This record gives sequence, structure tokens and C-alpha cells, in this order.
Amino acid sequence: MKEVFIAILALCLFNACSSDSVEELKEELVSDTCEDEVEEDLHEDLICDSSNYEADEDLCEVMDSDTNLISFQADISPIINTHCSSCHGGVTPSAGLLLETYDLIRSSANNTTSSGMINRMERDESDPRLMPMGYKLSQNNIDLIKNWVSQGSLNN
Repeated sequence: MKEVFIAILALCLFNACSSDSVEELKEELVSDTCEDEVEEDLHEDLICDSSNYEADEDLCEVMDSDTNLISFQADISPIINTHCSSCHGGVTPSAGLLLETYDLIRSSANNTTSSGMINRMERDESDPRLMPMGYKLSQNNIDLIKNWVSQGSLNN
């Protein structure tokens, strides 16, 4: 709440309030924030309330830890399709590593050996075993894949 008040005060100090009163802006921000929190709490309660049905404990732990749940379909699959599938797809995948399905991608991402996906992505650009070949993925993409693995490599 303190941050909301400071933000409103800063906006007013820089003439960003125009015709709206400070109280109206404060009420609007607090209302929006509370609605978002209620929706998140309701969603978490529906998923994690084991009295209704068996809860997915891994998912509830992720939600309780206040982190963003990484989606295989929305976050991980597009990275793999863009940066890996041209070599690790089709009839003759490079190094015999096929990365076309969730199970195959999950297996490689969870492989902690030197041939595992994350190990190969984290190598120096001068290393000939860096994947993808010829360039390094952004640290954001690497971190996204690592966080997906730490969240249990969910097929979501």
C-alpha cells in the first residue's frame, strides 16, 4: 500500500494527475490491485484446495513460492522451435537428438550431463559444442528453460 501511495504522490508531483483527484487515483489503483490479488488467490484456492479434488502438489508449491509459472507451450516450445528444431528435428536429427515432442525436450532439459540441453546452451561462445551452433541463446531464454526445469518441467 505504501508503494501505491508513493507512486501516486510521484505522479502528482510531476503533473501527471491532470483532472483526476489524488483520492480517485488512489481508489482506482487500490481497487485494481485488490481485484488482481483476489483473482490470483481464488485461482490458487481452486487448484490447491484438496478438499475439492486431489491437488497437484508441485503446482501448489510453485504458486506458494510466489514465482511465475512457466508454460511449456507458451514459453519453452517457441524457444526450441526457433533455435533447435532446424537441426534437431525431422528424419535425421543432428547427433541423433530429436527435440520435437514434450517428452524428448523434457528429457534433454533434465539431462544434467555434459550432453544435456542446458549444459550445451551455457557454454562459452568459443566452445564448438555450444548449442545452438554459431551463437549463444539470450540469457533470458536460458534462464527461462532452467526455471521451467526447476518448476518440474510441466507440460502446460
